[in-house]
Order: sequence, then structure tokens, then C-alpha cells
Amino acid sequence: MIRSVVGAKGEQRNGSFVMTEPRSVFYIPEDREVIVYFEWEGPKGNHHCEGMVKGPSGQFATMTSFE
Repeated sequence: MIRSVVGAKGEQRNGSFVMTEPRSVFYIPEDREVIVYFEWEGPKGNHHCEGMVKGPSGQFATMTSFE
């Protein structure tokens, strides 16, 4: 892992992603999305990524994965 950042808003600047509103606390219904951005180094080829979201009390909320 090179870096990771979580926030509510971000944008592309000069070919890189910049989180314009980084934070770890979100409020419903004001925050309509959570952005998780990460960079990693690894060998060329397919990779598998999974992400899990937990609620304020630590309970499982959702999971996503992609190749």
C-alpha cells in the first residue's frame, strides 16, 4: 500500500486524484457518498480487492469487491 484516503469529495488534478474533503466521520442524509481512494504497488496482472463498511457501533453494513 502506498497511500489511502477517505473523504466526501475529490477531483482529478494534473493526472492525480486529490481528496478535497478528507475525513472519517460522515452524516446521513447530508453525505450522499463516501469516497475511498488507494494506491498500491504490485506485480503486473490481475488483483482482487475487497472493501467492508461498518456502522457507527461497529456492525457490518456492506461489502464490495472487484478484480
